[in-house]
Amino acid sequence: MGVGKEQAQKIARLAAMDLSEEELAALGTHLERILAFVEKLNEIDTRGVEPLTQPHGEISLFRKDEPAASLPVEVALSNTHARQDNQIKVPRVIEQST
Repeated sequence: MGVGKEQAQKIARLAAMDLSEEELAALGTHLERILAFVEKLNEIDTRGVEPLTQPHGEISLFRKDEPAASLPVEVALSNTHARQDNQIKVPRVIEQST
């Protein structure tokens, strides 16, 4: 299955990538290799193989999600660069439209 220039351009646009002609050609080649690998995987007989949700057999490696006391505000904010009114102050990231 070949990945044409138009498909590579569409994928690059969806990924918000501004690529040169050479980079688009390389992207197409990489995508073709990925699709070829997926086709190889599709050839494997998986009948009778139970699907896995976790490869290691555990449900979760993290601690149980149980209610606990929160950190004191001073401890939680002790490593912040800037703070205001017991909150972490961050630069504005949303522009207001006029």
